Amino acid sequence: METSDNKNDLVVEDIALWIRDNNMEWEDFYKKCDKFDLINKGLFYLFLLFIIVGLCCIKIISLSYAKNDPTEYQPCLAVDCSLCDKECPTEPCPPPVPCPEMTPCPPCPPPVANQPVFEPVLFDYNAYDIKHYFIDKAKRVIEYLKENPDKAVILYGNTDDKGNISYNKQLAERRVNSVKKYFVQQGIESGRIRTKTFGEHKSSQSNETQSGRLKNRRVEFEIKDYPWQD
Repeated sequence: METSDNKNDLVVEDIALWIRDNNMEWEDFYKKCDKFDLINKGLFYLFLLFIIVGLCCIKIISLSYAKNDPTEYQPCLAVDCSLCDKECPTEPCPPPVPCPEMTPCPPCPPPVANQPVFEPVLFDYNAYDIKHYFIDKAKRVIEYLKENPDKAVILYGNTDDKGNISYNKQLAERRVNSVKKYFVQQGIESGRIRTKTFGEHKSSQSNETQSGRLKNRRVEFEIKDYPWQD
């Protein structure tokens, strides 16, 4: 009885005879074997690709058929249950709830016109009377109020930080009252004038320099609509 080793030896001998008959070397034989191996692998992958493409085509055709076929099972949405895949309720499905009507946005308010900005009236140290070299700034505000009777003004009194807080508060109040008195004397109704005092707490410049302290000793103007909105 021949063993597996004997059979392998016979196969090797047959291959050797075939190589010799074809005038080949063992190296050429191995190259041919590698080519056959590549061809077999290529055929296998080509066959596998063919199967995948075929399955995709079958799926696409089935989906297209289901989409166009009116007898395809559909969810039960109506009284007619002939095409449903489950039993319908005894009563028709309720109609869909309509969307609530959208409430239109209220109209936008008219744009607020920018109020004019005026330079403040400045004061000498520890003074509350309006000097002639600062009077022109007050006159510009008065002219605007006369030309626009629907406007009013708020006067803001300020001081530098020289002196104690209580005294500076009183000094700021004297300054706004002085400016208000001048406005009334020039024909502006007192009801169109309001006053507020900050003393030294609203400095616009540094109090370390003389020019900075001068700019802090001031009465500022803020134009408002009239009649007053509050």
